[in-house]
Amino acid sequence: MKTSVDLYPEEFYAYVSVRRRLLLWSGLFVAVITAISIASLSLWREVGNAETNLSVLEAQVQGMELWGAQLTPLVADLESAQERQRVLGQLVNEPAWSALLNEMGTSTGDRVWLREFNVDTESRQAESGETEIARSISIFGYAESADDFVDFMAALAASEMVTDVDQEYARKSAEFEDDDILEFKLEARII
Repeated sequence: MKTSVDLYPEEFYAYVSVRRRLLLWSGLFVAVITAISIASLSLWREVGNAETNLSVLEAQVQGMELWGAQLTPLVADLESAQERQRVLGQLVNEPAWSALLNEMGTSTGDRVWLREFNVDTESRQAESGETEIARSISIFGYAESADDFVDFMAALAASEMVTDVDQEYARKSAEFEDDDILEFKLEARII
């Protein structure tokens, strides 16, 4: 049987225990301070990124304002040119085709697509003896839903360029079997 004798005094074990606790708490303190430092550095980095993003957005807004300022006279010029074309068209009994196409294009929205236009011209004798020219337009297209089609038809009916808007047909398209796309044909008289 072996017996062992401890040569260290009990104070040594107390000292080692206190020292271990002190090292443990010191390590924990250093870990907490390190975590706080890393978190604050990350936060400062995010603040810097947010400031950079804000600067980029401010520059984009200024660019859009400049672009809008440049676009406004162009739109006014386009409207003026369309008005001149409308007046000239009335003088020579021709509709303002670009204005008509522009109006139809802005009436469609994002969920209506126009596929084809056909213009029919018919000459007839008026009671006054002058020759009148009557023009009608057939519009073929697609709509994502019946509501989109009705909205387009109402916008077209409210137009100052056409009148007597009639629906020839609106049916589920055979070309788009998997979707509920409507195929339609409208007839209208050009003013």
